[in-house]
Amino acid sequence: NDSILKYWPDYLEKAIDLQVRVTAAVDGFDNQVAETSFSVTTYKWRVLVLYMIGSATPGGWSNDKVTAMSASTTETGVFTYNGVLTDGEFRFTTTVGQFWPGYVADPGDASKMVYYEEAPSSENDKSWPVTEGNYTITVNLETNTIEIIQNSAIQNLYIVGDINCWNASSPIKMDRTGEGTYSYEGVLSGEFKFLSVANGDWFPCYVKAENDDNRMVYRTEQNQNEVPDFKWNVSTARYRVNVNTNDLSISIEKAGEVEAWLMGEAIPDGWNWDALPKMVSAGNGVFLWTGTLSRGQIKFPLEFDRSFGGVMAFAKFDNTSVPPVNPDDDKVSVYKGGPDNKWYINNPGSYTIRLDLNAKTVTFTQQ
Repeated sequence: NDSILKYWPDYLEKAIDLQVRVTAAVDGFDNQVAETSFSVTTYKWRVLVLYMIGSATPGGWSNDKVTAMSASTTETGVFTYNGVLTDGEFRFTTTVGQFWPGYVADPGDASKMVYYEEAPSSENDKSWPVTEGNYTITVNLETNTIEIIQNSAIQNLYIVGDINCWNASSPIKMDRTGEGTYSYEGVLSGEFKFLSVANGDWFPCYVKAENDDNRMVYRTEQNQNEVPDFKWNVSTARYRVNVNTNDLSISIEKAGEVEAWLMGEAIPDGWNWDALPKMVSAGNGVFLWTGTLSRGQIKFPLEFDRSFGGVMAFAKFDNTSVPPVNPDDDKVSVYKGGPDNKWYINNPGSYTIRLDLNAKTVTFTQQ
């Protein structure tokens, strides 16, 4: 392996075809020659797991309570940590229960790391100091470099997703309940994540941890290649969401089922909130209504919001025909603040309407 990389360094971690010739020379006899061909793949020894240790980490200097870093799925040797650190210092170890092998700060350049199999001398055993805060730490073991970003304290938090048509300029503002804590109670549907600004920018944001619905990851423009854009996904219902940006925790609890009404010119006094017909819940996100519809537009409010700014069930396109004429005419989109797309009743008469918020469909059956 070392010889191949010495003479053919371009074949690092690649297959190379080789041929070996063995010649046996004996005085008085013809030389005997044997050849064989084979393929080998070179390798490079790498650290596959990495942990943080130190007074700034949750486990302190206990080497059995080290903090695991997340390995990049796209870049070899890149590890990331997103979370809270306290006043103190940290460095890295490769093994739970041991201090070494590990990485320390380069005494001459804190943006670089030095690897030691065993404990170095005291003058070389340098850690990285930090103050209390929320951090994104990215290390690259291929280049032995480290990037430490202290994430700015945010003043607001917003929900962006299917519920607001992924409009980053008009996300849903959460209530600030404390330093770094936020809550929201209302209707949610489909995928969503969190923004810390409402100016159209997608960074910085908080996304779902890969295998934990109750943990968030801080995603920035700098670490977007290492942090996947995972989102939460919920069925249509009322939810109570509590977010703590200090420890990157989140809880999402159902706060009740939604209600549904009819609205539009297809019903008498159809824009008057006090006159709206209420649909009957059949369970599992299904709502039913039977009655007379006139020619005209119709949609389905899911929140009783007299400002007309609440969550509603809309058609995919405005003036979608009833009866349907296109494949997506029965499809439903649930959101607020987006296109005011309604269905259009072409044939007045008696109808039974079935609105299914889980399947995201609606059927109009004329009697």
